Amino acid sequence: MAEPQLLFENREKFAGKVKRSKGKVIVLVHPLYSLAWKDRKYRRALEGVMKKATAPIIVLEEAEKVAKTHAELKNAKPVYYVETVPNWVTPMQSWAALHTALRNARVKTILLGGMNAKHAEPDDAIFRLDRETAIRAYERSQRRPAYLPITARCVGETYFRLIQGNHGKIRLMPELLSPDKPEY
Repeated sequence: MAEPQLLFENREKFAGKVKRSKGKVIVLVHPLYSLAWKDRKYRRALEGVMKKATAPIIVLEEAEKVAKTHAELKNAKPVYYVETVPNWVTPMQSWAALHTALRNARVKTILLGGMNAKHAEPDDAIFRLDRETAIRAYERSQRRPAYLPITARCVGETYFRLIQGNHGKIRLMPELLSPDKPEY
């Protein structure tokens, strides 16, 4: 099996794949975070995306777990890993570095899923961070009335940070959110 490809070490190759996908990428946050990933629906959806994706896939994963995750995702299309700090989703290189890599690759659409997702309530911390900025960015990116399908925890933090990066449309993939899926 090939070694995991780290996004920050393969920027040109990644940019070429983004161009071929017309600016679309899939971002998965800790897709195998816990034993909950053995949930059949989630597992089936994850396997389907990994086999059939035409867009490049970015996996945010703790640095020490990248090799194990890469081995588990054996049937995956080329995946680019962004190593994160232990027990959280912050890239080791920084959110700014990830935003720069996505901008340079001309990412226009991000499909987001992964583990440790929780549908947030208005009093959750993610809303208190900068709710007005998140809502304005979401309205601009979706070109429709405000609806903030934001989640808390790792997926929610990633969603919020990607909105801040102004990368175009950001859509949650409900079938690839675990354990909570927002109601649409």
